[in-house]
Amino acid sequence: MNGKEYLISRVANLHIGVYCRDVCNIFCKEIRITKMFYQNDLYIGVAKINDHIVNIIDFERRIGEPSRTYSGLTKENIIVFQTSVDQQLGLIVDQIIGLKMIEHEDIVKSSNNFNNHQENIHLLFPDIAKTPDGKLIHLMDVTYLGNTEPVPEDSGDLEFF
Repeated sequence: MNGKEYLISRVANLHIGVYCRDVCNIFCKEIRITKMFYQNDLYIGVAKINDHIVNIIDFERRIGEPSRTYSGLTKENIIVFQTSVDQQLGLIVDQIIGLKMIEHEDIVKSSNNFNNHQENIHLLFPDIAKTPDGKLIHLMDVTYLGNTEPVPEDSGDLEFF
C-alpha cells in the first residue's frame, strides 16, 4: 500500500481532491471578499487571510460552468493553496469533506479522448481517483488553478550550459 493523503471537497456535484501538502489553510468562517476593478473575470476578488492578501478564484468560471453571484461577505468554506513560491490563491467550495488516503492503484490518468485542453483543464485535473463506493474524485494540480494560458505541447530541444 503506497498512498497519499488528499483534502477532499465538493463544488456543486464535483468532488475535488488536492494533495494535502499543497493546502496552506482552510477557513470555515465569515471572510470579506472585495472585488478589484482590475482583476481578470477568473477572480471573485481578494480577501485578507492571516495578514496576506489572497486572490479568490471563481471556480465555476475556471472550469467553464456558469458563475454564481457572490456578495461582499461570505460564510462559505475557503481553501488557500500555495500555487507558486510567491502566490497564494483561495478557492470557495460548497463542502469540505475531509482528508482521505488514496492509494496509487486507485488513481487513473484523465482521458485524452475528451476535448479538455481548453484553459488547461487537462493539466488542472490530470488524474481521477476511484473510491470503493464508486465515486470519482478529480485530483487537482493547484499550479494550474490560475493558469489558463495554453501550455506548448513540445517545448523543443533542451539547452545545456
